[in-house]
Amino acid sequence: MKPTKKAKKKTPKLSIEEKRERRLQSNHKKLIRTTFDAFGFSRSKSVADKEFTYDGATSDFDDVFIRDNVIILVEYTTSGESKVSEHLKKKHILYQKITANASAFFDFLKKNFAGFSGEVDSTYLPHQIRIRILYCSLNPVSSTTKNLVPDPYYYDYNVAKYFRATSLATRQSGRFEVFEFLNLKSDEIGDRVKTKSVSSDRFSGSVLPEGHSNFGTGFKVVSFYANPKAILSRSYVLRRGGWRDGGAAYQRMIDVSKILNIRKYLKEERRVFINNIIVTLPADTKIVDDEGNTIKPDSVQDTSPANIQLTSDFNSIGLIDGQHRVMSYHEGGIFDEEISVMRDQQNLLITGIVFPVGMSDLDKLKFEAKVFLEINSQQTRVRSDIRQEINALLSPFSSEAIAKLVMRMLNDEHGPLRDHFERFTFEKNKVKTASIVSFGLRPLVSPTAEAGLFKLWDAGKQAKLLEGRDVALLNEYAAFCRTEINALFSSVRHRLTSTRWTADRSVEGSFLNTTNINGVIALLRRITKTGKLHDFEYYSGKLEDLDSFVFNFKSSQYGSLGDHLFDSFFAEE
Repeated sequence: MKPTKKAKKKTPKLSIEEKRERRLQSNHKKLIRTTFDAFGFSRSKSVADKEFTYDGATSDFDDVFIRDNVIILVEYTTSGESKVSEHLKKKHILYQKITANASAFFDFLKKNFAGFSGEVDSTYLPHQIRIRILYCSLNPVSSTTKNLVPDPYYYDYNVAKYFRATSLATRQSGRFEVFEFLNLKSDEIGDRVKTKSVSSDRFSGSVLPEGHSNFGTGFKVVSFYANPKAILSRSYVLRRGGWRDGGAAYQRMIDVSKILNIRKYLKEERRVFINNIIVTLPADTKIVDDEGNTIKPDSVQDTSPANIQLTSDFNSIGLIDGQHRVMSYHEGGIFDEEISVMRDQQNLLITGIVFPVGMSDLDKLKFEAKVFLEINSQQTRVRSDIRQEINALLSPFSSEAIAKLVMRMLNDEHGPLRDHFERFTFEKNKVKTASIVSFGLRPLVSPTAEAGLFKLWDAGKQAKLLEGRDVALLNEYAAFCRTEINALFSSVRHRLTSTRWTADRSVEGSFLNTTNINGVIALLRRITKTGKLHDFEYYSGKLEDLDSFVFNFKSSQYGSLGDHLFDSFFAEE
């Protein structure tokens, strides 16, 4: 008699929702892993996803990335805010223990995980190890939660997408920006952490007399030749859609195809670019002669030979013009066998503007933005959304800047339009903002407009705002505009079929697009001409039949749509 075979346990069939969740988790992990792989980090198989108990706290990390003496402990989550907050609070004690004594935790890992010692360079001592905790959430983590648990570096989804795009374009050279994001200095990484030496390099060039540059007191203008490797490790680019906040980033995202074309050119022609790279340099940049004596630009009568001495700090050279030409020499990727030689041997012509001593970070940012705009406006390459960001930074009390501020409030704060406008290029089903700022909001909120919200704001504060100095008052006026705009849009949303309140064009009758939004803003501008503003209940009563209104207006017919809405629903006004 044959023995009875044991029945195999059936694997539970996953629901559609469970399958979707697993795909989300898998894609999220892949996004981060492929990025750090491109940056030259290795993944620890001995520690990742292994439970441990450290100093009384039991936990695990989903991934561990290693490069040189830098160890990154990674947590992934696709949960919503409430679960994320709960999860972080549970991890908080462990995070504090690790960040308080990174070398002790490094020793713990070596003693408790077989194989880990072989994954880390043995030439680094425990006190030379730098550990960072990276919290990678697919969904936004509130600022409240981040303040409660400040230990990890929050690698939000927009940051993950940005660094993935950077890694595709610049491969291993993108690690320098990751080090900056993780608040790691150049003397903390690699061989420099062993000596703690602050190194610098000299580059042959020339210095322009201060009186010939017209940049103002304290600015110095220099030209010099430097190999691409030296610039790659020191430079930063303030790209929009990155991890820096708001107007602190205005340049366009790096173009992968352009980088590839330039690398192909370098491989085939083996020729350096003859046009110069425009950069800003830190105030501690030294201008010296061949004997190392400091040259004072204010004593120079004519353009004179000089040596430009730069420290090796990350994030010290601001690339204003020429990011693609510099980044095309990146480490790793296609043609790197040939380009690695050029990275050391070829020289790029650099024009550098040295900041004055004591200049604030905000003033530096404004200066860089202004120079960027001046250079690129001559080539008609600056897109309207980038121009808006720069103008908002340079002239915060201008009509366009106020409109940009109101737009940000509408998108970031509670209201019917919250999260419906595009913040990052990778976002889908979001409304682009440039035309709404220029043709919708600016005429509505401008302090100089004949009609609009400014005329109906507190009359006692109008003159003071026009002086253009009180930032708190500016924010107060922008908040007033946001409130009045939200009142009308809330009533519009209330009167439309709920499914229509989306920017997804695949949804029949979807309402949220540039034309409709600008049309409603134009309606509000017409209402302001009556000399009165109203609340949600009033607007909602007037717009009772809005769902049957035919929104068939074309792009740029914003004013016509606003007039038609006014005539249809507010004729007696």
